[in-house]
Amino acid sequence: MLSAEHLEQALVAGANDYLRKPLNMTEFNARLDKSLQLYAQHQTLEHLNRSQHHLLILLQDQIGHNLQRLLQMQELENLAVLKDHTHQEARQQTLQAMAHHFHKLMQWSRYRFSLRDRSPVRFEVRQLFRNSLLPFPDLGERLQIQGGTGVFLDSDIELLQRILLQLLDNALRYTSGEVTLKCTVQDQRVRISVLDQGCLSEGQLERFARAEEGGLGLKMAFELLSILGSQLCCQKRRSSEGSHFYFELPSR
Repeated sequence: MLSAEHLEQALVAGANDYLRKPLNMTEFNARLDKSLQLYAQHQTLEHLNRSQHHLLILLQDQIGHNLQRLLQMQELENLAVLKDHTHQEARQQTLQAMAHHFHKLMQWSRYRFSLRDRSPVRFEVRQLFRNSLLPFPDLGERLQIQGGTGVFLDSDIELLQRILLQLLDNALRYTSGEVTLKCTVQDQRVRISVLDQGCLSEGQLERFARAEEGGLGLKMAFELLSILGSQLCCQKRRSSEGSHFYFELPSR
């Protein structure tokens, strides 16, 4: 099967490429590399398409829910059920929540729709940690770094920084006390952890791990980790009170 007609038959039947015998190893390796690149791009596009669907759900949940609350408040106001002060305070809190969620969603959507392909580079995890602390200049006394020196990854550093931004922002916003960014290596896997002193229950953490619960920041972290072929895990800290959020990537 060496003719151009045979090549056409193979492609029409669904093949992505076609090699004629006897195999030439240079040609074989070049075509194999190209096929792997196409496969990786296809996987990334699938993740991005799923992420787009989830983004629309988040818009509905985060913005639509608060809009519904405002409509309900308006109805109560018309019925004069609530006192003016109480009603105005509740409405102000809802508007602030809407503004916060809308700002984060727009940031996420702009980044999400600009993301077309991964850009893996080799970097030291310690440098990733330092970069991830830069958005929190006024909270340095609460942030600690453990490990990461001499540990290298081949991955998309910008994606990882955005993931850590969401996890750190959540930990600093919703818990008090120290927050630790930690790196450990075991069995050719690099584990990156965010440890806080929050008081979430085992049940809540299990629901977080299944993406059934959690705020916008956690949902965004889940989405970005799926693009990297990883997932967010949550558990209680063994040595002290608090929560342990982590994900793993292959070491190089």
